Amino acid sequence: MADPTQIEVPGRIYWRYQDARSNKDYITSLERVGDLWIANYAFGAHGATLKPGTKMSKGPGTYAQARKVYDAMVKERLAKGYKPQDGEGSAYVADPGGQRHSGIQCQLLNPIGEDEAQALIGDDGWFSQEKHDGKRMLIRKAGQEVCGINRRGLLVGFPKAVEQAALAIPHDFVIDGEAIGERLHAFDVLEAFGADQRALGAYERLSVLRRLLEGCGEGAISFSTPAVTTGEKQALHDRLLAARREGLVFKRKRRQPTQAEILRDGVVRRRGGQRPAQHRRHGLAACRRRRGMDPGGQLHHPVQPQSPGRGCRRRNPLPPRLSRRWPPGAGLSRRQDGHRRGRMHR
Repeated sequence: MADPTQIEVPGRIYWRYQDARSNKDYITSLERVGDLWIANYAFGAHGATLKPGTKMSKGPGTYAQARKVYDAMVKERLAKGYKPQDGEGSAYVADPGGQRHSGIQCQLLNPIGEDEAQALIGDDGWFSQEKHDGKRMLIRKAGQEVCGINRRGLLVGFPKAVEQAALAIPHDFVIDGEAIGERLHAFDVLEAFGADQRALGAYERLSVLRRLLEGCGEGAISFSTPAVTTGEKQALHDRLLAARREGLVFKRKRRQPTQAEILRDGVVRRRGGQRPAQHRRHGLAACRRRRGMDPGGQLHHPVQPQSPGRGCRRRNPLPPRLSRRWPPGAGLSRRQDGHRRGRMHR
């Protein structure tokens, strides 16, 4: 292996491709991992949070191996028409790969229309926050380890600037937000100060999040300010509409009872009276999944008209089909079925 002190390491290269139909960024880098080396990249739309990864699927290797992969990436960028830009671009924490689940599942939004949004603006039981046009991302800090989590709950790469801002916070936490470029707009907190905050209402969790981020200044993690009163919510709605922004999110201030708590109480309120919860346990869960109901009551109102293809995906309430034929021999001719049965009973 070559002497690390004698190795000339190429710097991080920031590439950009722009034409009439696309505007994309790409970053190539050769990085040291202990005594080994690895060739990493990050790509995505210009100005957005890029998606990092590595070209070395088997992990770090020798400098010669990593340099060969790195040089191939550079040639590929040039062949595709990318042009190197001034500066080195943003640094990213590499994607761990392998579709590793974090154990945390995001709470997704339910879209609503203008009439429902106006009703919630006048309802004191709800507050609103801006819906940024970014990438959904949770950040979890445990000791000196920081990881990014996407909307599917998988571990993903994220900007190093966000990692540095997270390490500057003296407490462990799990925060939820949207990443745009090198900044994370935090709008919720799940864990902080050594306690699980999910049992609190959305507005109470905002107070915890504000206290957690105190002293961070204008770093890479910023607090998403809520609009609470009717006047504030209407002003936020009008401002986002005039600026043609992504939308706004309405959240119920107080926490609603969870399905487990409803089942624990033993009674589910329904039209026509009450019925013991244990008799409707599966039906209630299916109803909540299909209708998108959630304890937090989060609703998304897009301030711009949406195309017909966007919106909630209807989930099939029917059970999955059986993977094997039933009854035996279904779909087979009598002769084929006889041969099959003969082989089975030999």
